[in-house]
Amino acid sequence: MITLRNIIVKLILGTFLIVGINSCDEGGEPDPGSTLVVEMAGDWYVKAYDESGTNALTGFSLFSTYNTSDNDSSLWLDDHEGIFPLKSKVAVDLNAMTFSASDAENLFDAAGIATVTEGKILKKATTSTGGNVVDSIAFKVTLQNDPGNVYLIGGYKRTGLLEDEH
Repeated sequence: MITLRNIIVKLILGTFLIVGINSCDEGGEPDPGSTLVVEMAGDWYVKAYDESGTNALTGFSLFSTYNTSDNDSSLWLDDHEGIFPLKSKVAVDLNAMTFSASDAENLFDAAGIATVTEGKILKKATTSTGGNVVDSIAFKVTLQNDPGNVYLIGGYKRTGLLEDEH
């Protein structure tokens, strides 16, 4: 009887061991996938300029672009209220790496509407403050709560390197 009990215990332990080893196998390299706007998404260091782009109105501020929950060809522009309150969704042309929005809801401004024009991202088109070649972003924005003023927002993609942080 002791032998039968030992055999059953060994079978149960062996089964747990086999299941445990096999459950750790991922079955290859996992693919987390990506969003449609992955090439345009990221953190940026940008400045606000007058419409002509000759006079900087602010220093560098952190700015983000990221996908919507629909994962469609639209993108969120989010200044984290660092320049002025701006968080709006824009339509994207993925092939041309451009974006725009007409009378878009500005979520950081309760009564606000934002119009974004001439938005573009250029790959490896500028140099960061630390001297690294990075993507650039530029667009014009008009805010309903600041009528008549057009601001040019421009800057470079955040590298994460200490020499490029602001």
